Amino acid sequence: MPAAPAPAELSQADGSKVKVFLRDDEFYSWNEDADGYTIAKDTVTKDWVYSEKDSNGALKKTSHKVGRADSGRLRLSRHLLDDKGASAARAMRNERDSFRRRPAGGAAASGPAPASSVSNSGAQPLTAPSLPADGPQGTLITQVLCGT
Repeated sequence: MPAAPAPAELSQADGSKVKVFLRDDEFYSWNEDADGYTIAKDTVTKDWVYSEKDSNGALKKTSHKVGRADSGRLRLSRHLLDDKGASAARAMRNERDSFRRRPAGGAAASGPAPASSVSNSGAQPLTAPSLPADGPQGTLITQVLCGT
């Protein structure tokens, strides 16, 4: 499920306000300004700054502050994603979608082999419960942006 389309108004280190849009689905998230440029919070300066890709396809923060720098003149690309993170998210989406496409009552999941038990009482062999070998794990990841 995608993030809310409304922006959050967040503070720069000097107290000025910037509008930040959270973009995401259940597998990957990032932040953009109102024009679609990828931005990130600099944990050292506490400012929201523009992001760019390095030579390996990873996002890196620039020193250009959102709201002060002219994003168009910086020659940045819009809607940048970290290659590694986006690739991992794509793989997880594909796995989820292939699981959803399986027919109901489809191929039986292979569980552990039955375990035998020998006892003096002549009890029947014990069988381990059948568990699904793959599929969604039910993990929910949430990112919350709070204004100060």
